[in-house]
Amino acid sequence: MSHVTENQPLGTPTWIDLGIPDLDRAMDFYGALFGWTFDVGPEEYGRYTTCLLDGRRAAALAPNPDPSIDPTPPRRPRPTGPIQYKGAELEPARGPGLGCFRFQVIVLVVLIVLTPLTVAWDWPPAVSAALLFVVIFLLLITGQTIIFLLRLVAADRRTRRRPMGSATKTVGELEDAADAPQPPEPPEGSAPTDP
Repeated sequence: MSHVTENQPLGTPTWIDLGIPDLDRAMDFYGALFGWTFDVGPEEYGRYTTCLLDGRRAAALAPNPDPSIDPTPPRRPRPTGPIQYKGAELEPARGPGLGCFRFQVIVLVVLIVLTPLTVAWDWPPAVSAALLFVVIFLLLITGQTIIFLLRLVAADRRTRRRPMGSATKTVGELEDAADAPQPPEPPEGSAPTDP
């Protein structure tokens, strides 16, 4: 390895800081490859390590987690089977709101088309009014079914990933905190202890 004794032309690499996921393995590898020795810095400075060759600084290593690793806590495995709702499997053919959703939409579309046609065909006003009320009722029911389905999707997509710069916990983190075992309360009559 050459030693730099004077300023080099602009853009000449003369020093490198390398962030690595495993400092000890990197020291073993680069020590064997280049014959470097290492001056490991204190923990409070992140173990910033200077690489030395013949007592002269050549480079630096710093522990840095692998950027491809997700920094969020591991997620609970997702179910591979059908979605569970109140202890029962939800399937498109049956289930609360799912099996009849297509039927609701088809009937709603037919009635939305038929209601103004009853006026154009000069049907009795009572029939047109009744169809209009049925359409309004079906709009409410179908709307509730859509909200139910959207809540299922939202519940399935709850994650522990926190948006950048967010100080608030995600829904998944709040659920994990609620599921965590609580410390036992001291028995009644015992004096509380301060740490």
